[in-house]
Amino acid sequence: MTLAGFDNLLDQCLGVRAGEQVVLLTDDGTDTEVIERLADGIGRRRAVPIVTRIPLPSLPGSEPPTAVAALMVQASAIVELTSLFIRSSPARRTGTEMGVSHLAIPGMRFGTFRDWRPLP
Repeated sequence: MTLAGFDNLLDQCLGVRAGEQVVLLTDDGTDTEVIERLADGIGRRRAVPIVTRIPLPSLPGSEPPTAVAALMVQASAIVELTSLFIRSSPARRTGTEMGVSHLAIPGMRFGTFRDWRPLP
């Protein structure tokens, strides 16, 4: 089993660097294997994984709880792994206006990464 898909996400999509704080935004529907692999990969890059779980969003763009919204504004990057997009929330908009990287991959399953191989 390869971890290349996770490495690609962290290196190519987000450019995670040592010392950065990366929020993994989850809910009850998030695949725990995805959370664990991303947190491990963030740690291997000497960055800080911050795993936070919110209630299942009721509507796309729902604002997360206040404490989570504060994390989203202060982090270096956010990986949105929730079951439903909250990408249009005020916290996300404020964070990206302040330079926070944001990657939304709601509903992502471990199997999506399992067989990833680079193109020849």
